[in-house]
Amino acid sequence: MNELKLIVFLLIPIALFGQNQAFKIDSLLSKRISELNVEKIGFTRKSCTGYGVNSTGYIIWEKDSIIKLQKIDFIEYPNEELKIYQPIELETDFFFFNFEENRTILESDKDLKHFQVKVDDEQEFGTVSTGYIQTSHSCYRNIYAKSNKFEYQKLFDYFDLFDSLKNSETEKNINYEFNNALKIIELDILINKELKRIESKAEFIIEN
Repeated sequence: MNELKLIVFLLIPIALFGQNQAFKIDSLLSKRISELNVEKIGFTRKSCTGYGVNSTGYIIWEKDSIIKLQKIDFIEYPNEELKIYQPIELETDFFFFNFEENRTILESDKDLKHFQVKVDDEQEFGTVSTGYIQTSHSCYRNIYAKSNKFEYQKLFDYFDLFDSLKNSETEKNINYEFNNALKIIELDILINKELKRIESKAEFIIEN
């Protein structure tokens, strides 16, 4: 084990790890969903932490065979700034289709495992090292989809998808392959690509 190793000890609760993080935008998204009151609805949000907390969420819903999307930007820290954009109509269903087609696989999917490096069985100052790594700079996903056929939600930390610590050839994430093989990660990539395409073409107008 070299001096670059970052060790998180067992005395730190697992609940403190990133994929369980909640952000203020989540309650805002939930409120908007309850107000829409439609059977087929969901959202995807990404919250990034570092020197501040910056979140972007997209609510997607279907009503009368029309699919709409609403974007919400929320800087939570250091200075709160909320931008809610007018809904836009989508040409195709890139969101619910993916969940419906992969419903069985998603239901059997495991949770992501935390970023962990291999450690020797050793004790230092009476505390056992686990190899778990923490970071204060990361981005966190919360993705939710619901229809009359299914309901699914997953929260995860993008840090857990990294192969290794930055600029390190030895501090490898032993859960890298497991995490990146999960179906939700594949769908997240596809959904993000479509959102990027929509962002490049659509005009988002802030609500009054």
